[in-house]
Amino acid sequence: MTRKWILIQPDGESSVLPVGEKWADDEPDLATLQEAVGGLIEYAPDFYTQGELDIPFVDTDLFGVDYQTTGKLCEIIMNEESKLPYMSLNTDEERDEYLKENINPITHLFYPHDFVLGDVVVVLEMED
Repeated sequence: MTRKWILIQPDGESSVLPVGEKWADDEPDLATLQEAVGGLIEYAPDFYTQGELDIPFVDTDLFGVDYQTTGKLCEIIMNEESKLPYMSLNTDEERDEYLKENINPITHLFYPHDFVLGDVVVVLEMED
């Protein structure tokens, strides 16, 4: 099995870590992960990533070519403080606007119990 670290941004753009390498074979270091998510890292609870869930990952912009990768989702790494700005907003309109701009596509895995804001790194286990 090979592990791939993929950064997913709120607008759906994605890249493989370390940024600039098509398939990184080495685990990104702590500083790279913190830079990728914009602060201190937090791992999603294990129950979101357990089981035989195969997540297709499709991106048409990465490296200018279409490709599809399917792997077992094994880790989700987020910014520990990503919800603090949202929690400080006073009106429903402000919160709705903030969510539109910052909610991450990976939220579908957490719904309806939780949501994810900002940049997220997902780790896929893939067959060699």
